[in-house]
Amino acid sequence: MSSAFAPDIQANRLSASDYARNFADASPPLSVSQALLEAERCLYCFDAPCATACHTGIDVPSFIKRIADGNLRGSARTILEANPLGGMCARVCPTENLCEEVCVRNTQEGRPVQIGRLQRHAVDALMESAQPQLFTRAAPTGKTVAVVGAGPAGLACAHTLARLGHAVVVYDAKPKAGGLNEYGLASYKTPDDFAQKEIAWLLDIGGITLRQGWRLETPAQLDALRQDHDALFLGMGLQQTRQNLFFQGVEQPTQPPLGIGSQSPRHRGHGNHTIGPTLGVRQAGGMGGEAAPAHVQANLMRMNAYTSVPDSGVNRS
Repeated sequence: MSSAFAPDIQANRLSASDYARNFADASPPLSVSQALLEAERCLYCFDAPCATACHTGIDVPSFIKRIADGNLRGSARTILEANPLGGMCARVCPTENLCEEVCVRNTQEGRPVQIGRLQRHAVDALMESAQPQLFTRAAPTGKTVAVVGAGPAGLACAHTLARLGHAVVVYDAKPKAGGLNEYGLASYKTPDDFAQKEIAWLLDIGGITLRQGWRLETPAQLDALRQDHDALFLGMGLQQTRQNLFFQGVEQPTQPPLGIGSQSPRHRGHGNHTIGPTLGVRQAGGMGGEAAPAHVQANLMRMNAYTSVPDSGVNRS
C-alpha cells in the first residue's frame, strides 16, 4: 500500500545562515568595556565564598582584580595555574550553581558578578594574543610518564608533569584528544572547535606526545606500560570503565570518587608519597569534566609528584 505523503526526511531544510545562528555561541563573550564594568562590581572579598565554591580552586577575586587593572595576561595566569583547561571550564561550568550562587552581590543587588564570563574573557584574550604560552618546561629530568586517557584529567596531568621537565606520552582510543570536552559537549557551548584550540595551547609547552587509536584492554598492556615508563597515570573516565578500570596491581578505592579523582586509602591524607608506579583516577561527569584538572593537580601535589617521579630502579612488576 503506497503512502499519500511524501517522505518527511530531507537534508538542507535550513539555510547555512540558519544553522550558523542556531548553533552559535550560547553565551557570547564580553567586550572589553563590559568586562571592565563587570570586574569593578567585584568586592574582592578576603574570605571569598566564590573561591571556596570553585571546584578547581581558582582564586576568583585575584583574577577579577587583574581584569579590572587591565592585566589580562596576569588574570589568565591566575586561572591557568589552578586549572590548565580554564578556557573550557569558563564555558561549561555551571557557575550559577557554584561560585556565582554564593557571590555576595546576590544579597546586595540580586545578581552575582558574572564570574564565568570574566574567566572566559581573560583566557580568550591570552589565547588570541601574540604570545599565548605562559609556562615553560623545567630542565629535562630523564623520566617518562605514561598517561592513559586524553580527557581533562589526563591532559591536566600531562601538562603538569611536562612543566616539571618529565617526558609524557598520552595514550587514547579516540582519533582526537579532549575526551568529554571534545566528544561530550554540545557544539553551541564550545563553538569554533575550541576544545582542539585549547589542547593545541596545552601541548605547546612541549614534552607531551599524543598516541591516538590506542585502547587499554588487557593486563599485559598495563604491564608493558609499567616496563616502558617510570610512572603510569590512568584517567580513562567512567563511561565504560567504572567496573573494569582497575587491573591487578592497581588498588581499588574503597569508596566511590568524590567529584573528580579518587585515591587509595594509603595515599589519602599523606603528603610524602611519590606518584608511585601507577596512579588511577576515575573521572566523574557531574561537573562536565572541567573540574578534573584541578583535582588531578591536587592529587599529584598530595602525593609529592611535583618533585618525585620514581627512580628507574623502582619495582614495576
